[in-house]
Amino acid sequence: MNLPTADDLRMIKRYILLPLVLSEFEQDRKSIGLTVDHAEPYDEMLQAVMDRVTVDLRKVTTYLRKHGIKVEDTEWTPTTIRARYICRGHTDVLSIMQYLKDADIKVALRHYLGLHTDQYIRKDLPPGFNVSKPDAVP
Repeated sequence: MNLPTADDLRMIKRYILLPLVLSEFEQDRKSIGLTVDHAEPYDEMLQAVMDRVTVDLRKVTTYLRKHGIKVEDTEWTPTTIRARYICRGHTDVLSIMQYLKDADIKVALRHYLGLHTDQYIRKDLPPGFNVSKPDAVP
């Protein structure tokens, strides 16, 4: 039985978070469409951004499938997201605290909008303890 690698866990986390990023952009598209004159350019920009997120989500899904990983159940509580996964025969749960989920989503939104995100990455922490850098999708 092979335990999940740091990359495996990062991809499981992205598999959970990228649909939330897509939802944020979709909500923004709807809000802009209702409140902004000449919303078409904003809508086109957000659709292009959402297309990039979707491509990354497909890459994550391909990675999980290729590496024998399946995310089965995701449970939401007021403080945590818990996802049960099977990784090459090893069953476990990945938990993401709500405040970390929010931080990861904010960094991902900035990344996909082309904004600088390095100020959110602490250099003194080991890999896996930081807010995720979305550009590391294989």
